[in-house]
Amino acid sequence: MGREIIDIREVDCFILCTSAFIIFAGATTCARASEASDVALLKSQPWTGTLLGVSPGAPRAGLFVVEPYILVKHGTGSFDGRGDWHPGAADEDQLKMFSLVMYSFTDRLSFQMFPTIGRKLGSHGSDIGAGDLPIRIKYRILDGGSEIWKPSTSLGFGITLPVGKYNHLKNSSDGIGGGAFSLTEQIVLQSIFLSGPFPNRMRVWASVSEPLHSVGLQGISSYGTDQGFIGSVFPSITAQVGWADEFAISKVWVLSLDVVQDFGKSAHLHDNRTSRLSRTSWGSNFSIAPAIEYNLTEMTGLLVGVQIPISGHNAASTVVPQIALNLIF
Repeated sequence: MGREIIDIREVDCFILCTSAFIIFAGATTCARASEASDVALLKSQPWTGTLLGVSPGAPRAGLFVVEPYILVKHGTGSFDGRGDWHPGAADEDQLKMFSLVMYSFTDRLSFQMFPTIGRKLGSHGSDIGAGDLPIRIKYRILDGGSEIWKPSTSLGFGITLPVGKYNHLKNSSDGIGGGAFSLTEQIVLQSIFLSGPFPNRMRVWASVSEPLHSVGLQGISSYGTDQGFIGSVFPSITAQVGWADEFAISKVWVLSLDVVQDFGKSAHLHDNRTSRLSRTSWGSNFSIAPAIEYNLTEMTGLLVGVQIPISGHNAASTVVPQIALNLIF
């Protein structure tokens, strides 16, 4: 009788262990299937990119990307050293057209440049002119691919060629260049994940640009000098940190938002007539840029939004509506 009881217990234990194993294996299989389904959903989601977010480079070799932008810089005033806002002139608007042009040599290495054309829209009028030309090399040192929450990290290095007009201007707002070569260093982190059933792509970046030399000036310039000015300027040092998120409602419609903090050290002017140096000051500007993405195809997307200033110190207050078309070949 005891032996039979032991056998029954052994059978019950075997059934229990087998059931537990089947449940565990089933749960693991379901979890893997669910994870695979999530990854497949993220892989199939087209992204156009946000208005202000720094690109980490193309995701794979052989891609050619062109993204033309049209924007209007509408000056609404300025922030003083205490952060108080003051209304400004209404004739400082400027139409700008620029394009992100990118080619990926490998899965990790991409080349970028940003040709720019601008024109003032104020009452005085001006000719169309080409702006300074930034050139960048992006290298992805850590590739998260399409894995959920696994970030990719890219480094960017570049130089800006001073091809834009900055000197001998009719009006200082006609200037669209700085006159000096400058170096730029960037770091970009990117991650994709799901918010419930909705795909998200998040980017965080930091960027610093510094001029390499001073520039001679005569007359009216983009640095605000007057008609009789003769001297030189060491252009401003700038930095930016930002966060961007794209929230996909569907494969076609995506909501995006940039949150950006800009910093800058004022240009250092030297007036040869008086041997006077301008006072150096630091400025900052905090802005947001909500936008809507419309993905016509997996290779073509439209982006419409506006950059809105929120606060600042020793900085201009500028609203910038803009539209972009993203084309991948």
